[in-house]
Amino acid sequence: MFFTFLQHAWLSLRRAHYFERSIGIKLIIGFVGLSMLWYIHLLARILPGFLQEFYPDSSAHELYFSVLFVLFLSDQLMRLLGQKLPRHKIAPYLHLPVPRKKLASYTLLRGWLSPFNIYLVLVSYPFLRRVIVPDYGQTVFWLTIIGLLLIAGLSHSIVIWAKSSEKRGLVIWYAGLALAAIATWLFFSEAKEASINFGLALMSGHWAAYAALATPIAGLNYLALQNLQKSYSLVITPSASKFQGSGFMGRLFARIPVYGPYWDLEWKLLTRNKRPRANVYQWPFAIFVVLAMITSAFNESTIISFYPILLMFMGSFGFYHLQYTFSWESRFFDFIAVSSIDMKTFILAKYYFYTGAALLQLILILPVVWYFQPAAVPMLFSLMLYATGPVFALLIYLGVSNSTRLDPNKKAIFNFEGTSGILFVSILLIFVSLVPVAVAGMLLPWGKKTGIYVSTAITGLAFISTHKWWLSATARKFASKKYQNLNKYREQ
Repeated sequence: MFFTFLQHAWLSLRRAHYFERSIGIKLIIGFVGLSMLWYIHLLARILPGFLQEFYPDSSAHELYFSVLFVLFLSDQLMRLLGQKLPRHKIAPYLHLPVPRKKLASYTLLRGWLSPFNIYLVLVSYPFLRRVIVPDYGQTVFWLTIIGLLLIAGLSHSIVIWAKSSEKRGLVIWYAGLALAAIATWLFFSEAKEASINFGLALMSGHWAAYAALATPIAGLNYLALQNLQKSYSLVITPSASKFQGSGFMGRLFARIPVYGPYWDLEWKLLTRNKRPRANVYQWPFAIFVVLAMITSAFNESTIISFYPILLMFMGSFGFYHLQYTFSWESRFFDFIAVSSIDMKTFILAKYYFYTGAALLQLILILPVVWYFQPAAVPMLFSLMLYATGPVFALLIYLGVSNSTRLDPNKKAIFNFEGTSGILFVSILLIFVSLVPVAVAGMLLPWGKKTGIYVSTAITGLAFISTHKWWLSATARKFASKKYQNLNKYREQ
């Protein structure tokens, strides 16, 4: 039966209208991947020498093992953003006497063919071969490679279990990953020592190290298999509570006059569609990035270099989402255009929604920043004002011209649908706009650092206080181009 599934998958791909284009893209990606592997191989040949020069008291393989746990957490983060359950069109099979366990097993096995499961070994292979084989031999080298494959398998199994579970599994995964990252940050020396010991145990072929990896892999795959079988019933008889996750928020928004219904629509757009939902999932990690940058590397000499990077994060997930302001609803805009929706209120509600998200993010991180690095608080506050002022103004106003057809339920990674030259210009203007603001701040009589904070905050407050004016101008601009945009939205 597995060969039948494979044959059907091949026929589905071969008969698709995008087959030739897909093959061409895969060949280009393959060429780029091989080129990257070649450069990694060259780097691996010279890296042991550099490590020996900078760390003469440590062996190269121990230096590699010291970051093994950090590599695992980084791999989990990459999989969070990019890895998904393998696609398998199982609906036609559910009408036939096909055991669901075989459908689930086939889907689960296809998931193991992900490039995420081999990239760590591919990039580590040439380096480890040069530092292990000469001193310890081929057997030790292959034991280490098997250990890396098991580490990648554990990372894969965690992701597949979490993404095939109900929302509770995802919450456990996010919480566990966040706690592990915080613990590694706070107890880095202990984590480094434990990572080295575990790597040396893999290298020596200790059975307990391999069992510690293989046992959870087997257990998590069994649980994922059960989750997949349970999920197939939803294909034929969808549960009425499928979207209950937004039920509480819907009732909450219903209590808010004027803007509540529009916020409910925005919440459903974010939580029911794959591409914006991925953006929401990344938001908590953006908070940790801000905290890590501020508490570990902030000082007066690096303030200017921090400004453009932190500006993106202090805009919260609104910075990314508002780049496609009027494209997110492009599939539904025929309904919006003929409904009794006031466009000015519609746009105002969007602005308030994402400004509130940016304010909430600032409130969440402010106590931690105040404790570790109180000098950074004025900078973050001024950047939040600037992000929700001129940055949001540029994104929303120029977004009318950028507005193109966009399917929000398509993948989020390597998806360039909705981009245009106008979007590139708007992002460029946002970063360039910081230059005159910073120059004006340096001319103020309060010192360079304080002056930049003040000029940034004043500029942000100026746009925030006049938001109804420029949002009304945006609504008028969109109304004048409504039919042109609707024509673009209907393009396939």
